[in-house]
Amino acid sequence: MLITFPFFMAFSFFEFFRTQNSSIDSLSITVEIILIIVFCLFYFFKEINQPESVFIYSSYTFWVIVSILIYSTGTFFFFTYSVSLNDEDWRKWSVINYIFTVIKNVLFGIAVIMPKKANTLQSQEKQFPDQLFDPPPLNPL
Repeated sequence: MLITFPFFMAFSFFEFFRTQNSSIDSLSITVEIILIIVFCLFYFFKEINQPESVFIYSSYTFWVIVSILIYSTGTFFFFTYSVSLNDEDWRKWSVINYIFTVIKNVLFGIAVIMPKKANTLQSQEKQFPDQLFDPPPLNPL
């Protein structure tokens, strides 16, 4: 993320000054959404390989990432082709943006009500220390 950020900012500034007459810069938005989708997939890849909580959905970060991913993928083509839409088409197709904005905000709401401290794997291990390695109790007959 630290490597791609300066390149993306330089690209965005270049595109901003190149297309000042345009009402919306769909190329910068497209690149931004692709980067967001890639970073969200990296988050899920990291969580699969090195889980930090017992259930991935018990963390508020999961809900934030899912909401960003759903909004980005749902509005990807709308914003990609937005430069070619006239005002009437923009009003007609902006319902897509409204629907995914509502979904995103509902998922953000779920993230807000999630507890800050998730049920981590480390706390589960401390709750049952060495349970697998303790010898079974002797059962006299």
